[in-house]
Amino acid sequence: MSATSRNLALPLALPFLALLVLAYLLPGLVGHDPWKPQDAIGIGIVHQMLLHGQWIVPHLAGEPFLGDGPFHYWIAALSAKLTSPFLALHDGARLASAIMMALTLAFLHLAGRELYGKTEGVSAGLALLGCLGLLVHAHETLAEIGMLAGQALAWYGIALFPRKPRRAGWLLGTGLAAAGLSKGIVAVVAPISIALIAPLLSQAWRRREYLLAVLTAAVLFFAICGGWLAILEYQSRGLVAAWWNANAMQFERPALGSLGYWGETLAWATWPAWPLALWTLWERRHRAFEPGTRMLGAACVLSLLVLLSLRDPHEVYALPLLLPLSLLAGAGISSLRRGAANALSWFGVMTAGFLGALMWLGWFAMMTGVPGALARSFSRLEPGFTPRFSWMPFAVALALTFCWLWLLLKSERSVYRGLTFWAAGMALLWGLAMTLILPWIDYGKSYRSVAESLQAHIPPGALCVESHGLGEPQRAVLDYHAGVLTRRLERTGGARCPVLLVQFREGQPERFESGWKLLWEGRRPRDQERYRLYQRQP
Repeated sequence: MSATSRNLALPLALPFLALLVLAYLLPGLVGHDPWKPQDAIGIGIVHQMLLHGQWIVPHLAGEPFLGDGPFHYWIAALSAKLTSPFLALHDGARLASAIMMALTLAFLHLAGRELYGKTEGVSAGLALLGCLGLLVHAHETLAEIGMLAGQALAWYGIALFPRKPRRAGWLLGTGLAAAGLSKGIVAVVAPISIALIAPLLSQAWRRREYLLAVLTAAVLFFAICGGWLAILEYQSRGLVAAWWNANAMQFERPALGSLGYWGETLAWATWPAWPLALWTLWERRHRAFEPGTRMLGAACVLSLLVLLSLRDPHEVYALPLLLPLSLLAGAGISSLRRGAANALSWFGVMTAGFLGALMWLGWFAMMTGVPGALARSFSRLEPGFTPRFSWMPFAVALALTFCWLWLLLKSERSVYRGLTFWAAGMALLWGLAMTLILPWIDYGKSYRSVAESLQAHIPPGALCVESHGLGEPQRAVLDYHAGVLTRRLERTGGARCPVLLVQFREGQPERFESGWKLLWEGRRPRDQERYRLYQRQP
């Protein structure tokens, strides 16, 4: 057998690609409490569904949460219910994110294969896995993950139309419905716009069947989403108007003022997809009328315009842009210059190797106290944390490290090495963080101790608890961990409950009327957020 035949062929074959996807998706789903902000909010909504029956309208700590749709939380609640015999609710709910991400990658692969070819479909999935902005959110319980699966299905439907228009219409409609039921109007603007203007972008979509496919998608989309809205209005009159207002308030005129924020955010959140996508556009500039490239370029522009139109920019809103960018990035890998491919490969290996070694060293320092300076740094950052050795996380971290080294040593020389090594490096770093130092991270990010301490100090017989300055994630974790539902003074006006919970930052003065007695004060270790519980004086 020759040396070449003993090497691992790139792009990765399906079994090895599936192992890489599992190594990326599974770590971090279980074994830790809800973390703010997005994961805490998502777990809080699932908790309301399962324990309080709020299935139609997402509720957070007893109040309607109209910023998100219910689709992803339905899947998360079902996942949590099915795994309840052996997993905590928050761990079981996060498994839905792994399912939705796996579907996203599958649909993205199929879309890339339809637009360009088999290897481009694999490269598109690797480009998405490598995006820095996806890494944390892919493991959280948030509606955007369900939205990504729906959008990926919609892009696949659009890509499939030239070959199978009838099936494409059904896929497009189903994808739009899933995306819309996850995040509302903002989730469907770009796919719907591209579906409508596709015949203007290329002759591949200028066929008589296209109108029928679009009509099929529209009927399916409006039937599913319209049915949900009808149930919403039947359940409580005025909820549809409130939902529409909540969605409309997300938008404003595209503002140049947000360009600075999005420029800085997208530069890291979409790496390495954006330089590879630019290379695809440059390399194929003389084939600008190619269906896939032109459609995906328009999709990126529309997705960026949606971001610039949002009233309250946040990096999680950039997730939809990753899909067309990754498809474009995957299309250009095969023509990448050897120097650029080697540079990306070297950068990926050095980044993952250096940071991975630091994580192993940090874990060793926590377990043994050597080196002392590093061990003291971990103790200072999370005072009171006591490390404990566990064989299972150690074994998983060791297996991930050896698999990563094996991939580096056995992969053949190819232009696909750079993207493959980068995606594998992201899986390694996330896996090490979620095994070796997960207890240390969870100790600092969990609200469990604060919630349980608060619950113990609420006077017996107190029928309600009002709050002032309490954030949405905090309201969610207090409900989840301690069953404390708060009524916000910001909405109700004057205080009517016998006890009041106040959140403030260290050094920030409290300003509210007198006549309250301090019962309790608490905070997380090394946290500037403080909480005080007061009781109304007779």
